[in-house]
Amino acid sequence: MKKYPYTLILGQKEVDNKNISFRRSQSEETITLSKEEFIKMLHDEIACKGIK
Repeated sequence: MKKYPYTLILGQKEVDNKNISFRRSQSEETITLSKEEFIKMLHDEIACKGIK
């Protein structure tokens, strides 16, 4: 089974502002990014790890 290192928070505030709020595993800090910034962050993280 694969584990995902993020918990996404998608409430009405995020929908209205077109943002994604998330927490990384083992962290209490909530980070909010635009949808585009979040996707770019994931692409960059995957590229660094060499995951296909």
